[in-house]
Order: sequence, then structure tokens, then C-alpha cells
Amino acid sequence: METSLKVSVEHISANTNRTHNCLDVGPGGYVAYGCSSSVVLYQPIVDEQKQKIMTYNSHKAMVGCVKWMKTFTENNVSKSNVLLSGSIDGSIICWKAEGSDMTLSKAVTFQGHGSAVTCLDGTIFESGILVASAGADSTMKLWTGTMNMESLDCLQTFEFGYGFVLGVCLHVTPSSNIPILACACDDFSVKLYTPSSCVQDEPNKLWTNVLSLKGHEDWVRGVDFTTVGNELFLASCSQDSFIRLWKIYETHTKETIAEDETFDLRLKQHNFTTIDNVENEIKYTVMIDAVLSGHENWVNSAQWSSSNAETVKDLLLVSSSMDKTVVIWKFDEEQKLWVDGERMGEVGGNTLGFYGALFSKDAKYIISHSFNGALHAWRKNKESEWQPAITVSGHSSSVSDIDWEPKCGRFLLSTSEDQTTRLFAEWQSLEGTKTWHEIARPQIHGYDLNCIHMLSSVRFVSGADEKVLRVFDASQNFVTNLLNLTSHKIIDNIAEAAVGASVPALGLSNKAVYTNEPAPESGKKHASEQYIENLFIPVDLKQPPPETHLSQNSLWPECRKLYGHVYGLFCVTCNHAGTLIASAAKSSQPKYSEIILWEAGSWNQVASLPGHALTVTQMEFSPNDKYLLSVSRDRTWVLHYVEKTENGIVTNIAAASDKKLGHARIIWSCSWSVDSKFFATASRDKKVMVWELSDEDLSHKVVVTRKSVNNCQQPVTAVAYALKSFETKSHILAVGLESGQIKIVSICEANNYSFVDMLCFDVNMSHCLPLKRLKWRPSDKSSESDDTLFLASCSQDHQIKLFKLYF
Repeated sequence: METSLKVSVEHISANTNRTHNCLDVGPGGYVAYGCSSSVVLYQPIVDEQKQKIMTYNSHKAMVGCVKWMKTFTENNVSKSNVLLSGSIDGSIICWKAEGSDMTLSKAVTFQGHGSAVTCLDGTIFESGILVASAGADSTMKLWTGTMNMESLDCLQTFEFGYGFVLGVCLHVTPSSNIPILACACDDFSVKLYTPSSCVQDEPNKLWTNVLSLKGHEDWVRGVDFTTVGNELFLASCSQDSFIRLWKIYETHTKETIAEDETFDLRLKQHNFTTIDNVENEIKYTVMIDAVLSGHENWVNSAQWSSSNAETVKDLLLVSSSMDKTVVIWKFDEEQKLWVDGERMGEVGGNTLGFYGALFSKDAKYIISHSFNGALHAWRKNKESEWQPAITVSGHSSSVSDIDWEPKCGRFLLSTSEDQTTRLFAEWQSLEGTKTWHEIARPQIHGYDLNCIHMLSSVRFVSGADEKVLRVFDASQNFVTNLLNLTSHKIIDNIAEAAVGASVPALGLSNKAVYTNEPAPESGKKHASEQYIENLFIPVDLKQPPPETHLSQNSLWPECRKLYGHVYGLFCVTCNHAGTLIASAAKSSQPKYSEIILWEAGSWNQVASLPGHALTVTQMEFSPNDKYLLSVSRDRTWVLHYVEKTENGIVTNIAAASDKKLGHARIIWSCSWSVDSKFFATASRDKKVMVWELSDEDLSHKVVVTRKSVNNCQQPVTAVAYALKSFETKSHILAVGLESGQIKIVSICEANNYSFVDMLCFDVNMSHCLPLKRLKWRPSDKSSESDDTLFLASCSQDHQIKLFKLYF
């Protein structure tokens, strides 16, 4: 077979890691952030351009911080095309962005910290680069290197005993261009460092701590410099809920004490001395300029709108806090005070505030990340009003399962250990641009979610680390918004459905909300009703919704609970007719490993299928709905015959694996071919096996023959047959490996059913942690002749990826 198969990334769903310094805005408006072990580069939608997003998988552990390096020239400070990323394993990678699409290439990796890297900053001078890093090993390190970035050497290490540095910022002093470093520390202070000699000329000279600024009453979380004329302004934010602005300027001899004594009240001044390029001593004065009070909880970040400005009135400061607000501060010339000009953020929900917020270069766009990893964005419109902007979204923990809308893949559902179920669809803007976005969050639960499957276009069932299966129906508001955003009409009559859903206080079930629902009665309330309930408000969407809408206003009502399992649910599937549900729970004994069959509609338990001794890891009905295939931790597969008759459900074990010919380790995944004649199994023993069905007898027993074995280099965690093939008597199979890599193989009768590698995805295009599920997008009959396939994948790296495959 020709192996001219090509692949492109259609969409990546990825949230930020739950760390404070994990997001930064760089040149061209490109946003860099860490998601699991990946560095994500994302360009938001601007005007009519399509959003761009790509992942880079060079780190071996979770990315804890990212930072675009700054370039200092004689009269300007700007973000460079060099990106720094630090990991919890102590490694730091220096990336270089090239081309108009800012493709990252790894320049150098260096390691010196004995624990997680918590914050980074770097500057580029004419003679080389300087990087500052701090880690959870209570050290801060300075690194120097040449412009070609072939290597970075540790210049100096600062020990902080049992303390930590929570933020670093490198800058240069005005006029003298002397490097200066500010550190946010957990001893409530901001420490300033300068070199004992000019770094450009003598890079090996050591730096010294010239000053410690006191004033904060709790941990200092972040620092940021900016230049205003001939003065340097430093913003520091703290867990004491205050932001302090410090002014640093060069001390001139003409300033005398006598002149200062004319004032009855003088602010306390701090002085330090450093050395310029020609070894002249220069004295600087530091004094508090303002204390900003407006937050009610920890302030986690404070960032200037520009690294240099002519006057203070040209500056803006954005801060983010655990009080769920992002505040823009500006200088009021009439009052001569800093005031909060705009206040954005979240209202209600189950979130815990923001970890960071940053301006774009033109200060007309703000992006922030919250405690749960969600990205929030606001853009300044023509009326100078800040409005929520479209941004990428994703899960904040391992993605357990995915499933397509069964008719023709009009949307994709996912579920995760972050206790949410999310719905993604392709939005077509007024300009005609098509991009994938999260448009609903049907389920927000209190348990980690493990499995999901759609019964129809408007109904799905999910299972979590509880004993209950939950069934959900689409709301009127969702159907309307799906039509508005995608032009897909998934059902003709939904008048009897609920308008939306809300979660009662202290509850786990989505309560349906109807248009004619009576107002709540006044009077004495039950204890559980004393808490605030997130009420549903119907909204007609014209563009993908922001995070606040998704987290509160896009739930599907829960229509049924199914009780029967003794332990938490692990996997669930449905037949193609949507009439039967099969579910299995975690177990270590045969009696708890049985699969339960439920009848959709009556919601009764109609059968229990034995055959396994340990947890069933995945199940799938054959395309003709005649057999149910299950694989298990006990290293076996079982083929169940299932037939629905007038007298009930008829079931029996049609076939089971032989341990001599089967897998030697746990079987993670299984999949049926589109003609129901073959199925594949994937195991930790690094093998994918293809089996053929034949010779069914009167008792519905079948003969299953192993046709082929594919030996992989690593354990296989996911496998999926394509829903169509391009050649007669051949099939396409997607294989997901433990490393996160994906490969496409073909199995053809002409080649004696041997595996032929068609395509191996690039490392950066693949995932960086084990695959959990692969699902091919179903297509309607009108597109069967189209030589295009769409493959969705999910992984433990928190990401969902959608690929387009074509010849």
C-alpha cells in the first residue's frame, strides 16, 4: 500500500498547569504556557485570522514556569523570540522561535536545580544572554551564555536556607544600563541584586544583594520592572492583598538634606551603590511610591503594560488575585493617585481565583490563568470597553475518555479526572473562519470521571469513581446555541426538554430548569438551601462562550441514575442502536467484574455478563450490534453474544482468549473493524493482536483465530479501527503508545494480514504521556468517498487533540 498518508493538527485542547508562573505573552501576541509536560504555543484569534496552537514535548516532567526573554537595546526594551521553560525535575530548556508561525526549536537544555524550577527570567545583551532561575531547592541561580546559545553556564548560586524565591525579574537601570535583579521572597521582602562589575564586559563577576525592601506582611508573590523616563518602577505583589510600587532613581549630589528638611513628613528612602561600565560608582535611591489596596485575598501577579514609558500616565498595571478578580490600575493625574480603572473576573462558580494575568504588547488584550487551569481573556473594543475574548480551553487533569456524536461527529464529548465533562464543536465565524472550541460543559461533578458514551445525539451516559451511572439529556439552550455556532440542527422537536440545568447547593446532580418553573417559596429553608445556588440563565451565543459561562451556565439536566455496581465505574459503552448500555466497575474478584447490561428507556438492569476475574478496562459493541467485546486486567478478552428478543435479552459467551495465544500483560484497549469480522486488542506486553471471527454455531459460539501480531517498542494503551477503508479487504488502525506517540498502520489481506506502517506522528504532534483513548470521527454517507479521516485522541497529559488525515 502507498504510504503517502499525511496528517495535520486541527485542534488542541489544553489548559495551563496549576502553577503561578506558567503563562507568558511574547512577540506577535503569541502566548506560551505549560500543560502537563508540554510547552504550548498559542496565538489567539485576531481579526479574521484563525487561532494557532501547537505543543512541544521535550520536557520529561511537568512544566512549572515559562518566560519570554527580553532584549535590551539603547532606547528600547522588547520581548525576544527566545523562550525559557522550567520543569519540576529541575531542568530548563531554552527555545528559539523561528519563522512567521513562531515554530519553536530547542536550543539548549541545562540543569542545576535539585528540585522544581519555580520562576525564570532572562535578558539578551549585545555580548550574550543572562538568565535567572529559582527553585524549590531554596536556591536562585544566574546563568550566562553566548548569543548562539550553544550552552549556558551557571555563574552564581544564591542559597536561601529554608526560604524560597517566588518570583524574579531582570532589567537594566536607565541611562547607565546596569543590570538589576529583583526577587520576591517568602520572608516578606523584595531583594535587589546588582553585579559587582559590568556583566557585558566581565560576565564572570559575581552579583551581590544590595538591598532588601521591607513592607509586605506576607509572602511576596511577584515582581515586575518598568522604565519611566530616567526612573525605574518596581511593582511587587503579596499574599497580604496589597501591591507596592517602588521608585528607583539615580542619586545626585545636588540633592541635599537641607532641601528635604523643608518637609514635615518624608517617605523612608533606601540607598545602594553599584558600578557602571567604566567602573564608576553610581548611587541609587529607592522609595515607596504607592500602596495599592483593592484586592481581598492573595495577589498572585502584577505586571506593567510596557517595559518602558515616557511618563507614569502612559502606564497601566494589571493584577490578579485569589479573590477571583483581575484589576487594571492606572494613574489619575487629577488626584495624583493610582486607582483601579477596570475590574474583571469570575462571579460565583466553584473556582478559587487567578494565578496570573498579563498584557499584550499594545495593552489592548489581557490573558490570565486561574487556579483550575482555565484561560480567561479580555479584549478592548472600539468603545474602550473590556469584553470577554475567545480563548482556548481544556481539562486540568488526565482525560479519561472521549466520544463523538454518533450520527456524523458534529461534536466531541470528553470526560476527565478534573471532574468535568466538556463538549467541543467547530465554530464558523461571520468571516467564514472555522475553529474548534469548547461550547458547553454538560457535567461538573464531585468525583473523578472515568468513562463516557453517547446513546444518541442528545443523550449520553457517564461513570465516575462512584457506584452510579448517570444519564444526561441535552437542554433547549444547548440545541439552540449549537445551531447558532455550527449550523448543526441535531433534533427537530425539543420543546419538552428542559431549558437548562443547575446544580443545587451541596448537590451532585444537575437539576433540570423549565421555563414555567415556579419561583421559590419564601420562608424557612432547609439547612442545605442556606448556601447560594448557581442559577441557570439562558443565553443565546453568537461566539464560543467564555469560561464563566461554561462553568455555570452550560450544564445538561440529569435524567436518570443507574444503581447496580458495588465499586466505582471504570468503563461504559452503548450499542449502535442506542438501546443497550454496558458498564463495568473496578474490581479484584470475579463476582464484581461482571458487566451489567441496561436497557435504555426503561433503565432496567437486563443482564449480567460474567467472564473476567479483574477490572474490565474497555468494552465495545461490534458494528452489527451482535457481539460485545471486553478486555480486562486479567490479560484476557471475552466475546459476548448479545441479542434483544421479545422475551428479553439473550446472552452467552461466544468466545474467550486462550492464554497461550493471548496477551501476557494487562489488555488496555480493543476495537472492531467496520465489517464486524475482525477485532484488535492492545496490551502492556507491547503487542497489538488482530483476531478474526468465523463459523458461528447454533449456540452462537464462534471460532476466533489470531491473524496477526504487531510488536511495538513500548506498551500499547489505545487502539482504534478506522470507520472506513480506502482499499478492498484492508483496514486502517490507529495505535497509541505509552509514550504518547500515535502511529497509523494498515492491515491488508493481500499482505497476509501483516501490519504495514503508514504514518508515525511527530513527537511534538503526539502526546507526552500515555494515550487513554483514540476515536475516529464518524461521517455521514455523503462524505464516504472523501479521502479524509479525522482522529481524536486524549491522554494523561490533560490534552485532547484532533487530527486530520488525508492522502
